[in-house]
Amino acid sequence: MTWSSMPHHSNNTNCSNDTIEKAGLTEITEHVSSIEDAFIYFMSEKILQKILIYSNMEYTRNINSNEKPAEITMIELKAFTGLLLLAGLLGKSKTNLKCLWRRSPLESPIFKAVMSRSRFEEIMSCLRFDDKTTREERKRTDKYAAIREIWSDFQNNLTMCYTPGAVPLAKELQKKNLTLTGTLRKNKPEIPIEFQSNKNREVGSSLFGFQDDLTFVSFVPKPNKAVLLLSSKHHDTRVDAKTGKPMIIMDYNKTKGAVDTVDQMCHKYT
Repeated sequence: MTWSSMPHHSNNTNCSNDTIEKAGLTEITEHVSSIEDAFIYFMSEKILQKILIYSNMEYTRNINSNEKPAEITMIELKAFTGLLLLAGLLGKSKTNLKCLWRRSPLESPIFKAVMSRSRFEEIMSCLRFDDKTTREERKRTDKYAAIREIWSDFQNNLTMCYTPGAVPLAKELQKKNLTLTGTLRKNKPEIPIEFQSNKNREVGSSLFGFQDDLTFVSFVPKPNKAVLLLSSKHHDTRVDAKTGKPMIIMDYNKTKGAVDTVDQMCHKYT
């Protein structure tokens, strides 16, 4: 990936020859065409199978010895997971279960159509993500032992399915006539070494990089520190006359409260 020291419409360029890993969908997921397929790549059959085994182990331990165990099936586990997601989507993740299953035009009919409330509660009470019989031993070295195995599998799936990157995101948003202005982590591979913090850069100085319709800025607010931002809205090297900060940073500071709004929305659904 190359960056120019001048806006892309200029004939002057000062390019970096840094080579980076392509961000975005990987070969595994680039042909995904449905929501269900995408979900299974993250919550794979391997993960669901482990949850099913551990949950049925707990279910067997809890049933009355005189009862014939009706073990949880994979279909039931997927249906159960779907109902949890639906409850979050409807903003009812904290709602009493009785309300979700009641016969009312104000409630979704999907819950009671998928499974009975009693069966949902049975699965909920037995849901496990590890072998409970060996948990105490594992907790001696890992306080997250109860979820470690499933969490590690999930993290591996994330890295196999998607390579994150701010530049591809900005370009994808541009296709929808949306602009992006945001900070970048210093370990992003698309950041040239010249834009990183170092003792030779002057406090208050800014470095700009341009690529197509993207602008990248590195600002030094204090010694040995650099603030990095990417914008698809700004296309010049303007700085605020009063503060000396790039206009990208000034505009970002005015609107970064939107990030808090997104966090609140995510909290609502979980």
